[in-house]
Amino acid sequence: MPSSRQKAVAKNHKAKPGNPIERAQTSIEYLSTFSIALLIILVVLAMMGLNFFGNNSVQSLASSSCYLSAGLECSQIAITNNGVAASAIIIFTNNLGRQINFQNSNSIVVTSGTTQKSYYGNCYPANAVPGATVVCNVTLSGYSPSIGEQLSPTFQLKYSECISGQCIGYNTSGSGITYVSTNIPIYKITLLTIPSGGTVSVNGVPYLSNSILYFVGDISYSIDAQPSYGGTSFQGWVTQGGVIASNTLRLSSSAIASSNGILEASYIPPSTSTTSSTSSTTSTTSTTSTSTGTSTSTTSTTTVAATNAATNAASTVTTNAATNAASTVTTNAATNAASSTTGCSSGTSVYGSANITLANGTTITANRISAGTMILSYNLVTHMLQPSLVSGVYKLTANNTYTFNNKLKVDGNEIMLINGVWARAYTAKVGDYLFDPLTNERVTITDINVTNTGGNVYDLIGSPVNNYIANGFLIDKDTTSGSDSCISVTGDSMITLANGATETVSSVRLGTLVLGYNLLTKMLEPTVVMSTDFHNTTTEYIINGNLKVDAEEQLIVNGTDVHASNLKIGDHLFNPLTNQNVVVSSIKIINGNFTLYDINTAPVDDYIVNSYLIT
Repeated sequence: MPSSRQKAVAKNHKAKPGNPIERAQTSIEYLSTFSIALLIILVVLAMMGLNFFGNNSVQSLASSSCYLSAGLECSQIAITNNGVAASAIIIFTNNLGRQINFQNSNSIVVTSGTTQKSYYGNCYPANAVPGATVVCNVTLSGYSPSIGEQLSPTFQLKYSECISGQCIGYNTSGSGITYVSTNIPIYKITLLTIPSGGTVSVNGVPYLSNSILYFVGDISYSIDAQPSYGGTSFQGWVTQGGVIASNTLRLSSSAIASSNGILEASYIPPSTSTTSSTSSTTSTTSTTSTSTGTSTSTTSTTTVAATNAATNAASTVTTNAATNAASTVTTNAATNAASSTTGCSSGTSVYGSANITLANGTTITANRISAGTMILSYNLVTHMLQPSLVSGVYKLTANNTYTFNNKLKVDGNEIMLINGVWARAYTAKVGDYLFDPLTNERVTITDINVTNTGGNVYDLIGSPVNNYIANGFLIDKDTTSGSDSCISVTGDSMITLANGATETVSSVRLGTLVLGYNLLTKMLEPTVVMSTDFHNTTTEYIINGNLKVDAEEQLIVNGTDVHASNLKIGDHLFNPLTNQNVVVSSIKIINGNFTLYDINTAPVDDYIVNSYLIT
């Protein structure tokens, strides 16, 4: 048992931190604690090192944290500064169980920095289905945060939900913590199916053709596709820009992006084998068609329309009769499907009483529309409403009327969005659906009434988007695959690409990025080739010695849309590359056998050929 002196010595010993034994013990404890802390720090740094400096760019976002709201799960936030511009990137998943829509460039507002300034940006996809990953990108103009600086930005998300035709807007607030990094590469990718109307699945989530997504650079995405209708054969993946598919011949593949681009699933439609036979029989039936008074330039269109009508309209009526007794036409359907309008641009027309939605949301009847009117269009690439300028109105005569759901009256050749695909009115059946872009919903066709009575119909030409909304339905062509339009240029004409280079019209392929001109903003814009077609004609117009077109080619003349056949010496064409008008000094018309090409583009529905604007 220790004595009282020993206890005192021991007590005194503990009280002296300078004691060598005590210092050693303290040092060991300190080092032990420090080692553990250091080990934790090293592990954290190692993880951050993987995140910040690894190959996988999306991992660099993993060091951040963010919160949005229940059902909209924010997974990543980043603020970057590459020395040129600063950006904010916010990624979240739509787990609401229903589609949400982003309708404009102010879909997200980010507030950051000491001044708490607000910045506006876009979110894609514009229509986010359940399970979709949404990427929002905001340019922080005039803001230059330091690399490595910790920031706590807040943001506000604006979106809408449309249920049973009723759309409700929502504002949801979020916040995050992140460190400023040099660059998180994200690229805008357009998803397409050819023929249009199908879906492309990315990481298991299907997106409609013409959807736009953001891909994070160096990330591999699983891809799959579904055509717009059955009986097709997958032809392969076609890519443009910086998109690369790992196996272009496999339907289930993967893709990676290194710059903006296009990812297209290409199919061979079941009618491909019959298309050539139809076109070959066109020439054999042209004599009969000509004898009925149809001009040579419209022979091909009318004959094909009649041939298709004989099959499609008959089956339509049979199906309608079995499905819905309200369809009143039987034997006359095949005859009525072919419009009596003249000119290759005819047949895409509504009756004058149709209410056309203007850019300000009001409506006026089609017979009151004139060049210069601002109407509302629907951009099939961004899936958003946008204004368009009417550059031309054509009053035509039809000998039939197709009335849908006792609401919309058109002629049989009107092009409408039917089952998500541009198609002629005479091909529609009860049970098919039309599209109402005002509510962003499909509308089932419950009744089709076809009569022999006709009258004046109106074809509207719009720019930059060449479609419009009549009685709530999206009609007129923005693009049609296999269009039978005669609005064409010769194959050796030079079309201007989005990068400023040129190539011959005959070599242009689906998905090619060409240069368009937005008549509203008066700016050049890239646009995508959605379809190409060619036909033969016996008349060719040569304008100013270098522009070769057919009579129905539509040109911007004196600021409005005019057919080449109506062009006069002294008129002014428009060169969007120099932003100047060019005087028409010569027009030469020659007869012979010519092959001409028609190109349809979206979202801007015009392009530049031999430096002239073609609409």
